[in-house]
Amino acid sequence: MTALPGAPSSDIDNQALTPQEVVRRAIETYYSNIQTGVRVLVARAGLAEGYASIAEMSDEVFQYTIETALKIAPRFDPSHQAQSWLLGIAANKIKEIRRKNTREADHIQSVEGEDAQNESSGSDGDIEDYTTEERIDAAIYHSAHGDSLEDSSPLLNELLSLVDDNDRRILTLAYVDLLSGVELAATLGIREGAAYVRVARAKEHLRKKYLVAIGRKEL
Repeated sequence: MTALPGAPSSDIDNQALTPQEVVRRAIETYYSNIQTGVRVLVARAGLAEGYASIAEMSDEVFQYTIETALKIAPRFDPSHQAQSWLLGIAANKIKEIRRKNTREADHIQSVEGEDAQNESSGSDGDIEDYTTEERIDAAIYHSAHGDSLEDSSPLLNELLSLVDDNDRRILTLAYVDLLSGVELAATLGIREGAAYVRVARAKEHLRKKYLVAIGRKEL
């Protein structure tokens, strides 16, 4: 018997799994390998210097990879290797970050010599140009210095009010209480890989609720 790519043979031999199930199992089973692969990609790309900065950037890319993989899982071809597919998502995100950094560097050069008022106007424009994902991420990660949900930003509280109690608890544990993957898994009573999946799903639910709240259709 041959196991589907990206999942342990002992778990899924002779079973017909959907692409979503293959992706989810690959994340839950191989999250540690994926984390390591992402960290290597970030270090090689030169996006950060020093262990702490590389680790922080890697965590951001890793979480993005999980969220994106679960979102586009129906398009995954089970005949391919899931781990490679996941790392491909991470690699594309890293390329996007590098392009963004390049654009920002070019923008800084273009405004050199301009007065402070023009620079301020450009900053305001950047805020207005935030995408839905960036608004949600900004609100969530802004809470990183808060000790509790009550101490977090009003925008975060407003966003978390959109989701159900389970999602709210998971997002609070992950982004307000800042539990590590191991700590989150222990708190929820699940495996660490499954904890990462839960966080990604909760954030996706939040994104969808937010789009409904502002009257935008799903893209």
